[in-house]
This record gives sequence, C-alpha cells and structure tokens, in this order.
Amino acid sequence: MTCYKQSSLFPYMKLKHFGIDPARHKLVVDVQFYQMGLKNVVEAARKADPELFVDDGDYLPSWSKFARNPTKAKGFFTRMLRAIFNGEHGHDELNFDYQKGAENDSGVYMMFLPSNMKLDNLKQAVIIASEALPNYAIVPLSSTHGVSNYNAQKKAKDAIELARRDGKKVLILATCIAQRSFSVGKINGTFLAYDNGEAGATIQKISRGLTPDTPDKIGRIVSLSFDPRRDDKLDSLILQTAINYAKSHNMASVKDALTLVLKTVDIFNCTENGKIAIRVDEYLDEVVNRERISRVVGKMAYVDKIGESLREALLNSNFSRYIPETEDVAQKGKVGPKSKKGNPKKSKQRKEEDSLLREKIVALCENLDIVVFGTNSKNMNEAIAALNDDTELQASFEQEFGIPYTALTELIQSGAINMNLIELVKY
Repeated sequence: MTCYKQSSLFPYMKLKHFGIDPARHKLVVDVQFYQMGLKNVVEAARKADPELFVDDGDYLPSWSKFARNPTKAKGFFTRMLRAIFNGEHGHDELNFDYQKGAENDSGVYMMFLPSNMKLDNLKQAVIIASEALPNYAIVPLSSTHGVSNYNAQKKAKDAIELARRDGKKVLILATCIAQRSFSVGKINGTFLAYDNGEAGATIQKISRGLTPDTPDKIGRIVSLSFDPRRDDKLDSLILQTAINYAKSHNMASVKDALTLVLKTVDIFNCTENGKIAIRVDEYLDEVVNRERISRVVGKMAYVDKIGESLREALLNSNFSRYIPETEDVAQKGKVGPKSKKGNPKKSKQRKEEDSLLREKIVALCENLDIVVFGTNSKNMNEAIAALNDDTELQASFEQEFGIPYTALTELIQSGAINMNLIELVKY
C-alpha cells in the first residue's frame, strides 16, 4: 500500500491516508529454480585427492563433511566455485552464466552453507573462496567477521557498492545470519549448499533472492546437491504451496492442487547441454515416490506438537533411515559408525533430539507401505481404520516398528505430520 488521499474505490473504509497502488504487482520477482548435481566435479577433484570426503571410513560426500573440514576439501570447493562463477574446468553443467543464459544481471550472488558450520571452519571457507575467485569480492556474514543479524544488511550493501567501484562481482557467504530480515535487491542468484534443513529455514533462505530491484529481475534459486535424485530442498516449498492452495480453494485433492502449482513454477535440471525444464508430469512422478514425500514430511513435521511419552518412544524406536543408491550420486564407499562426543548442553541436546525425531518420522513414513499392503488397503486412511479394528494387526505393527500403532494415529491427529502429503504417495 502507498500513501494517497482517501480512496474513492472503497469509500466505506475509514482510511484517510492509504489507497490502492495499481503498480504494486510489478514489484513481484519472477522465480526460477535450478538443480545442479555435483557428481562430476567431485569425481574430478577425487582424481587429485582420492581421500576426498573420507571421514572415519565414510566415503559418502556431503555438505556436512565439507562444513567439518573445508581445508581438506579445498580442491573440491575451489573447483566448484570456479566452475559455477567463472565457467572454468569444463563443467558446463555448473556454469551459471551458461545455464541461466547470456543476459546480464547484477553480478551479486549469495550462498548458504550448512547452518551447523563452526565459525573457524567458515573462516577457512571464506579464505578458500577468496583465493579461488580473485575477481569477486567475498562477503562473509558471521559474528567472527563482525556481522550480526542487526547490521548484516548494511554490511552487505556497503560491500556491494565498494565492489562495484572496484569492478568486481560479489559472492555473499552465510550460514544462519541473514536468513531473516535481510533485503538486498541486487542479489540475482541464491545458492543452497547444504544437505538437509527444516522447510521453514529453506523458505526463508530462498526469499533472500526475491527482494525487488529492477522491473525485469529474475530471482534464481540454485540447489547444489551431491545426489539430485534425493534433493528435496525445493519440494517442501512447492508442496506447502499446494496444500495452502487446496485449502483456500476448497479442493479435495492436494495432488490436483500440486499440478496447478507446478504449472506456474519454472524448475530446471542443469546439464552439460544447458538447462532443461522439468515437465509437470515428470516432477509429479518424482515427488510422489515414497522416499521423496517421506523426507518432506520429516522436514515439515511439527515436532513441538509431539507429547513427551511419544517423543521418548520414537527416539527409542528400532527403525532407521534407508538410503538407496542411485546412478547420479557422487561415488560412495562404506559408511562407518560415527563416534559420539561428550554430553551436550540441554538446549543443544533438545535440538539434536528434534533432528533425530525428524529422521525417525522419515523412516516411519518410508516404511508405511508395509502398513498399507499388510492391511490389504489402498491408502493410509484405510490402513489406519483396519488397524483400529484388528488387535493382531496392531501387534504386528508394534513388532515391526518398535512402537504401538497408536503412535502413528497420534502423530497424525496431533498435526505433527501432514496426512495430505502422505496420501500423495503412490503405493
């Protein structure tokens, strides 16, 4: 709304200082989503360093491992940054200018690294990025660089102006700072460089690239993934939009709402031959598989709604996540056990338990096909009804999952998990 004299359009409204701004819609930023797979750059970096990402016998590449030791992964990070921002090393699937097209933009980009990255490790990542991209001004947003949520926006704008005078482009690096209350219109590309993350936090990070600047601005959101087939950072945003649309339009089918939403969204796979738009039917087929939906249900779970007794039961349950192999995953090896360190403070312990709870919910949802087929049902609603009426099936559920069947109904009835999403799954 913009200040005007009282509007003649709505004389019954007693607003003397506000009126309709007919040009407001022009400030809405168009959005494009890009999925960039890192398989090729990882394999190229491994030729120079065969032990890349090795950690206690675990060869599975991940952003979490990079966050724990950026210096060890310097070859990978350097190669990736130069490929994305300078088009070097022949990785056309990562060349951002090539993927988005030749049109000019502000040359200001933002990259979110894992939120649990320690400050000392973030400092190392900043040093590596500065050495890799001398034609860029690297702008770190962290307390160790004198930045807080209060002054992050001003620091970034000042750095952008200084870089412009020096003829440099800008790459802003952040973890947690600036994911809220941070509006810098010059940002034309937002890169998500982390493995997982809560749906709300991802939506906030995506929004950093959607501040209006010029009438023709396109906010480009790039998800950097070691395994594109399991990359679900964009799913939660799209599915939540579909749920909201179905609710506001009294639609019985979330899948129908999802189809309509997808027709308004541009999502591209990045390939060596340029970006390829993902078709609506193709995305639907990918997103409604059990593993994909289950991960989104876990991300969007309201763990605070789970009662303490159920919380304890889930944390002590005997099921765990199953991660299938895919052709597009960067090379893997055996995954060794991770050591447990010390006794964390209570607040940190609660946060870690919440993360584990989400994993347990994902594991439960990934295995709900057992419940559907075991009860000879077509969907989860029918399966739950069958469980309610059969003590033998209830005993089988408890034996299989290590929790009483009422745990599932409590998760649904409390609103901790969204039944609309579960019903999207194809069994």
